Formats: sequence, structure tokens, C-alpha cells
Amino acid sequence: MGQQKIYKILIQLFAISLVFGIAHAGHFDRWESHTSTSRVRFIDYFDDSLQIMTAGGWLKIDPISMGMSKETNIDGLGTNDLYYLIKDDAGAIWLAGYGRLIKFHNDQYSPFLFFDRNDNLLTLYSIADNDSVLWVGTSLGLALFSKETDGGQIEDFYGRFGSFNPDPAVKDI
Repeated sequence: MGQQKIYKILIQLFAISLVFGIAHAGHFDRWESHTSTSRVRFIDYFDDSLQIMTAGGWLKIDPISMGMSKETNIDGLGTNDLYYLIKDDAGAIWLAGYGRLIKFHNDQYSPFLFFDRNDNLLTLYSIADNDSVLWVGTSLGLALFSKETDGGQIEDFYGRFGSFNPDPAVKDI
């Protein structure tokens, strides 16, 4: 009989904590991200604004009004750790960052993940546009990415350049 009382008390305590947890969870319905944009990695100019890649997100600065907007992982980037961006002829913006090549087009983000052989995310350092493909410089070599095949996919990886390190980081193209 004593053991059943203990179970009843535990169930009641669990139910009470569940009710208070649900009631309290309403106060945390908006995630906030506090990032530092002090480490600038790349700057470009298009769409009448400075486009700045930082370790804390994507900054867009209007040089006339000095108005600024900041995009982070909360907005759909998937990472705040960004290195490079380009705008292609179709109007899509491609961002390179930690583990992701991100396509921004029609106000939507489409991330493409890059993994090494051990399923660890790669760092993407640079991008070069070549019509229907992108060349992507990563921490393990050069990747060829198709913009058209299946909505976007890695086509090939090039890691050995002569007698150099077999998996060299490619930081610029």
C-alpha cells in the first residue's frame, strides 16, 4: 500500500510540473540569437547595399541612409558563421558558411549541407559561379555543385592537386 501512495504522489507531482511547464513555455515562444558581427570575412556590393559576411550573420547596409539589416540562423540561414556570397545571373544569392551552401531566392532560404567522410560539417570558404554550376572552396578541397540537378547537389569533389596535401582547404577561387 505504501508503494502505491508513492507512485500516486510522483504522478501528481509530474502532472503539476507538466501544467506549470506548459503555462510557463508561452513566455519563450520567440528564440533570440545574439551574435557578434565584428569579424568581417567578405564584402560585396549589389542590390544597392553593402553585403557583408561575418562570423555573426549576414549584414546588409544601405550606404546612403546607413540603415542596416541582419540575417542570422533564426531567419533561416542555418548558420551564423558565414564566409562568402555571390549573386548569380538568375538573381539568386548564394552564401557559403559553416557546413552549408545557402541559396536565397524569392525571399526563401534553401540550405545544402556539406559533410566530410566522417559526417562532420565542412567549412565553405568561397564560391565562383559558372552558369549552371558553382565551384565551392571548402575545408577539404574544391567542390563542383550543380544548381540545376535535383534542385541543387554536389556533383564532384576535387581534393588532390599534384603532390600537395591530399585534402587542401580552398579559401579562394
